[in-house]
Amino acid sequence: MIDDFRYYEAYRNGLNDFLQTYEWEWFCSLNLGGHKSVGAGSYVKQFTREVAKQEHIRVCSAGVITMHPQLHIHLLMSGLDKHGNTLNDKSRRPSVKLWQNMTRGSAEIEYIYDDGAVRYISFCNTPPKSFELIEPYGLELMEKKRLIKGDPTPKSRKSSWHPDDSEEIIEEPIPQRRRHVIRRQVTVPPVKRVNYILRKAPVMANG
Repeated sequence: MIDDFRYYEAYRNGLNDFLQTYEWEWFCSLNLGGHKSVGAGSYVKQFTREVAKQEHIRVCSAGVITMHPQLHIHLLMSGLDKHGNTLNDKSRRPSVKLWQNMTRGSAEIEYIYDDGAVRYISFCNTPPKSFELIEPYGLELMEKKRLIKGDPTPKSRKSSWHPDDSEEIIEEPIPQRRRHVIRRQVTVPPVKRVNYILRKAPVMANG
């Protein structure tokens, strides 16, 4: 039991570290409207592609499908178009309607302004044997969204939220536009890191 606890704790910390590496702009809470988890990944991929098409923007995403207490999806998204606009510059309503029309399920999309969304996904939505990682989409763009280690800009993303405090993200005013974030070259190939996490996921999710 102790070994299991340590494994889950290490896994969640690793997932949190991985997701914190990137600058995310939307936090999506998606309900499948009665659909089973088997096709959830396909719906997410379709949704991501349709958002990109609808908003005329390149999009990347990552997240989890959680089966407890009920089936739902938490998705992190980020975008960039040829004019330098991101998802922060886009309205969320069309994408909410897009998901609702696709699945007949509910959708909530919030702008991300600190690291609370990532921590919420990593620590509160990875129950043992009851979750699946969503395969990251748009790896090339994810690399462009990689945050430089030690850059002062990501401090705006830091929050006092802790997984033991609450399972709700506190609402605060959202800045009109995020500051420019300096990127850095990868020291570890992103695809290798992604594949490592995906290999670990089935072990934890399915026991």
